[in-house]
Amino acid sequence: MEKKKPYKSTSYSEIMKSLNSSKKTQDVNSNLDMYIQMVLDEAMVTRQITLLEEKINDALTSMDKPLFLELSATYEKLRHQQQSLIEKGRHILNKL
Repeated sequence: MEKKKPYKSTSYSEIMKSLNSSKKTQDVNSNLDMYIQMVLDEAMVTRQITLLEEKINDALTSMDKPLFLELSATYEKLRHQQQSLIEKGRHILNKL
């Protein structure tokens, strides 16, 4: 009768290939999760910008200069944040 080995002998190179493959999968999943989060963050900022634009228009209509200046400063910060998120998203997308 033929003896069965109780375990499969695996070479060092096969183990390393397996570990490398699982690490690549984890890296892709991690990058994908970060990209999804960036897309969601960008959508939220875009919505905030839209609402802010409406408030700015109302401030212009009512000729409320102090409110307009305050909202404009907030608008500028949000636009900068949006651009930053877009750039980060592109960077992560290039990694995928």
